[in-house]
Amino acid sequence: MGVCIKNLVYIFDLDGTVIDSSACMEVAWAAVSERFDLSIPFYEYKKNIGYEFNDICERLKIDETLWGSVRKAYFSGTNENIDRIKLFPAFLEVLDEIRARGIFTGLITSKPPESTREVLRHLKLDFEVIITGGDSKRGKPHKEPFELFAKRLPDSLVHDSEFTYFGDALVDMQFAVNSNINFVHCDFPNGIYFPSNLRNTFPVIQNWRDALKLI
Repeated sequence: MGVCIKNLVYIFDLDGTVIDSSACMEVAWAAVSERFDLSIPFYEYKKNIGYEFNDICERLKIDETLWGSVRKAYFSGTNENIDRIKLFPAFLEVLDEIRARGIFTGLITSKPPESTREVLRHLKLDFEVIITGGDSKRGKPHKEPFELFAKRLPDSLVHDSEFTYFGDALVDMQFAVNSNINFVHCDFPNGIYFPSNLRNTFPVIQNWRDALKLI
């Protein structure tokens, strides 16, 4: 009997996984919090990174009438501070190696499309398939973003593919589980709190070079 070799598809979260955007977000959030008198410290906002922005506003109990204005001001602030965003060390090197091994790469992020485009353009970064916040009706942790991602794959990858999602947050893990795909926890500096009882449940990498050991 022949051996069935599956195609590998690696999908990445963006903030806290591919990019270290904590400094950028902290400056933008401080300005928004002061402007709208929210009195919500950045560490409370940071706990919710990974959800779509309106979901974050709801979780932070921000008046719904302010959501649109807060969103606009926040992402304007992140664009103004885009120089504070850095790729995590060795990501480009590892991405090149992953692609050289024939692994298809994609991005699923809760960041809005316009903000995602700005960041990717700034860092000269691209992926074969990109799903952003708002592309699907429901965002992470629901499986809908992955279902949309799968629909945009080349026909050759629709069947007999093994999918792995790289993310740093609990919502990323929940999203992978709901999508019935593999999950790798990116335990990087400035990351989001991840429950200690789940840390040994999934593979963990502490830098991007560790990812090559998983192939």
